[in-house]
Amino acid sequence: MTEPELVLRVAEPDGPARATIYALHGGGLHGGYWDCDRDPSLSLLRLGAALGFRVVAPDRPGYAANNEPWPAGLPATEEAALHVATIRRQWADEPVLLVGQSAGAIVSVHAAATWPWPGLIGVDYSGVGIRLNRDAANEGGSRAVFWGSEELYPPGTFEPGGRPLAPVVPPDGDSAREWAEVFPALAARVTVPVRITFAEHERWWDGGAAVLPTVAAAYRSSPLVETGVQPNGGHNLSLGFGARPYHLRVLGFAETCLLKRR
Repeated sequence: MTEPELVLRVAEPDGPARATIYALHGGGLHGGYWDCDRDPSLSLLRLGAALGFRVVAPDRPGYAANNEPWPAGLPATEEAALHVATIRRQWADEPVLLVGQSAGAIVSVHAAATWPWPGLIGVDYSGVGIRLNRDAANEGGSRAVFWGSEELYPPGTFEPGGRPLAPVVPPDGDSAREWAEVFPALAARVTVPVRITFAEHERWWDGGAAVLPTVAAAYRSSPLVETGVQPNGGHNLSLGFGARPYHLRVLGFAETCLLKRR
């Protein structure tokens, strides 16, 4: 029996791709997270393709189009291996920047630390610190924790069908709870450039942006580590008004990684 393959959402540029942006959404969402349909100007898929990048935004295992083969999702290590195998099968060793949000960011770091490959040029992630904020975790799935004020998002975002929501798979909760224990060893093994962004209104992780220097210091084998705070954004940064400047910085970081690869 052949192994199932991931269904991929792909936006191609008009000409040859400068690089592939392989973007992994967080828990409780699907790959539409990177293609904000309430305001196309906020879409990473559309912006990236317009600027010459291939942007790939799969539904992660257990979500939407990739629910049936993996209904319970996959542990972060296994999921990371699946994404690396998918990337290499599709694009061999062409340059790839891994981009992740929340649980997808954790998977991206696992991939870079455990299965690096010649085409990997960097990792760029948001929505992950070191330890979960216990007070926020006790609020469960409240809108305030993951979204913040409605004013951060385009009109219609909180109407029925306005957000790319999907039931959370159990491994995403496990990976978040375990992150403080596994993060230092994983980060130390990443040997490509890394960029970490905190949204201004991030509540899911303890300490907020104040932990960024500690997070950055853990990537001691990386040749370049950048950090930043994105104004006017909540945990689900790529669906709000802060998305466009954030995505422009993602693509700028991809250009930097390409230069460092020369």
